[in-house]
Amino acid sequence: MSKKFILYTCLLSSFLLLQTSCRRHGEDYNTPRDVDITVSLNSVLSHFQVINTGDFSLTEDYRVRVQAFLYNIDGDLVDIQEAIARQFMGSIRFLFTVPSGDYTVITTADVIKGTSADNYSLAYWEYRRTEKLETFSVYGQDAVDYMGERTLALNTTDFTVDRQNTAIRISASPITAMISLYFYDIFYWDTNKYNDEIQLFYYFDVTYPNDYNKVSYSSALADRENPWLISEIPSDSEYFILNSIHPDDFWDEDASKKYDNVYSFHAVLPGTYQFKGYGEYKIEGGNPDEWFSDETEPSNTVRVVSGNQYNLDFDVKAWTTTFSLAKTQTTTRSAENGLQSTPLRRDGQQSASRSVKLHRESQPSPIRRIR
Repeated sequence: MSKKFILYTCLLSSFLLLQTSCRRHGEDYNTPRDVDITVSLNSVLSHFQVINTGDFSLTEDYRVRVQAFLYNIDGDLVDIQEAIARQFMGSIRFLFTVPSGDYTVITTADVIKGTSADNYSLAYWEYRRTEKLETFSVYGQDAVDYMGERTLALNTTDFTVDRQNTAIRISASPITAMISLYFYDIFYWDTNKYNDEIQLFYYFDVTYPNDYNKVSYSSALADRENPWLISEIPSDSEYFILNSIHPDDFWDEDASKKYDNVYSFHAVLPGTYQFKGYGEYKIEGGNPDEWFSDETEPSNTVRVVSGNQYNLDFDVKAWTTTFSLAKTQTTTRSAENGLQSTPLRRDGQQSASRSVKLHRESQPSPIRRIR
């Protein structure tokens, strides 16, 4: 066998081996890989204060909608997956299969009235222009919440898929803040000091002038922890109602006692807020068809931040509204429900009982959640 033939054989074998190696390397790189994304919902509400245990528990008609929007390096939507949770508790798992490359996933959690992602009558948020990452937007819908149902969790996560499967764990973070709204002394009938007329209030509400109701992804903020822009949608309304009540609705079933103090929870987007209390009343002994109205002076202005909780007090007797940052609370772990908020007194101290009442200067009247 000649040396030339041996040399030729060696070169050919090396070339074929190199071709096989390159082909296997390319096939390995382009082979679709699994991306396992787990979204924990325990972190959405766990640090917010409650007045009574179960205040944030959704009723039977409501569910938590969890979604994952997956985008490639060009910002094009690759896939969307949805799931339903009974409460803001536990974890949701999504499994994507994609080629190697760089990706961004937006995970969301919000409340719907319905039993599935395809069968609901009300959503507090609507997702629009999701085909591109740079146009991804969320719009608030015209629906009032009473238990914090307007809570919205948004997370963006960048990751790279290489030659192995990828596992990602995300703790859902609320972009909304929580407002605890308190109506105090709702059965206080004001006596006008000038003519001794007694004002019989029929209706109260709390209003605010600017509605922050749009969230947009910002590529300019993509390198930051919170790449979201908050804005207002133009409206013909001069004010928006946070909540309204009729005092006569707050007697117990046998009408043996009344609830002078009532409360509710409202999730709002970050922004600068100021509130007014408003009431409508008749004059005792006056014309039954003649109505009067009055409003409080504006509350102090507060810059609301994502994930914080605030107290908004409408004191009917003092006829004032005040707005302030709530004190931080602790959390406990329940074997059944995961992380839950610990009931606190308004002074920020943990309560030993499961039902917590506000501590007033005098013995407090019963307090009840509005809905």
